[in-house]
Amino acid sequence: MEEKAREWWEDWETRFADIDIHAAAEDPCEVTKEHVQEFVYWMLFTRSASTAQNKFKVTKQFFGYLEDDDEIELSPFARLKLPKKGITLTPILTDEEAEAIITHCSGKDFVAVRNRAMIETFLDTALRCSELAHMQVSSVDLRLDRIKVTGKGAKERIVTFGDLAGRALSKYDRMRSKKPGANLEYFWLDETGTKPLTISGIKSLLRRLGEALGIEKLYPHMFRHTFCHNWLLHGGSETGLMTLCGWSTRTMVEHYARIAAQTRALAEHKRLGIRNLSGFRPETRPDLIAS
Repeated sequence: MEEKAREWWEDWETRFADIDIHAAAEDPCEVTKEHVQEFVYWMLFTRSASTAQNKFKVTKQFFGYLEDDDEIELSPFARLKLPKKGITLTPILTDEEAEAIITHCSGKDFVAVRNRAMIETFLDTALRCSELAHMQVSSVDLRLDRIKVTGKGAKERIVTFGDLAGRALSKYDRMRSKKPGANLEYFWLDETGTKPLTISGIKSLLRRLGEALGIEKLYPHMFRHTFCHNWLLHGGSETGLMTLCGWSTRTMVEHYARIAAQTRALAEHKRLGIRNLSGFRPETRPDLIAS
């Protein structure tokens, strides 16, 4: 076997050392179909479905190389199907959590005002973290309440914002104009007001906010999830959401549509009270009546 293939296998063993397979193969040429199936099950239980799919594809290619190079007679991946992606619940912020974050950023100093404006923008526009970090002063129109965004694939689009975000952005803009970095092209400045705020800086401050408020794993994309969910939940159109989010396919909008439908179903279930509609009355069950 060529040295590069051997190095690849050893690296793979190191990164997935926690896998527990009885009589695991020590050499890739000894891997069987059963090993692969066990590996797939382990990936699905310990990693995300997307990761399981990606690793399946990469590993299948590796064994295809071994087969083509006559290192093995038949790939153990032969006739095995790609693991299906499960439907996972996308984390979104509740109204109470969003309000708590805003309240936490209600100070009067520069950092608090900046953070408040940033959170309001996240909540009201569904911008990606990179899109928000790369906002330029010239792209923010506080008169028309809109921002020109450069998204994935260098595609430009316009997003608008409401009164709450508008007031927060205007207040930040006034304070920003007095900072040493006021002439920088990037709209968001760091705590010192001298340098642009980076993507890692945004992620770091959100992580600290989440820890302070008891919100588990608060990260930028959670605001995008929340916006998309609320847009569809309150009757926004799917085509409108695609335009605002910069999507060229329906894959993501269909994902959020399923989440919104589930939320509506839960609310309907609670409102209808099927057990009560079916004739069940608590008074007929003394054991369920509190003494």
